[in-house]
Amino acid sequence: MLGYGIVKLGQSVRRRSKRMLADLSGLVSVLNETIGAVRLVKMFNMSDHEAGKFRNENARFVRSSYRALRVSKAPSR
Repeated sequence: MLGYGIVKLGQSVRRRSKRMLADLSGLVSVLNETIGAVRLVKMFNMSDHEAGKFRNENARFVRSSYRALRVSKAPSR
């Protein structure tokens, strides 16, 4: 019974950690695209648009990080 709970908790932690890493990858991708094309961003005055994309990706990453942390720090009894 205890082993089953540990296995399920481990699966949940792994799943949420993978999701968090995928969201981090998206955040880094947005940063890389923006920095790599900084001249185009400035030329077409798209700073607000790029900042919005970054905010959205950052919010997604923060949410998934909190979820992964909450599951991994579940109180043990």
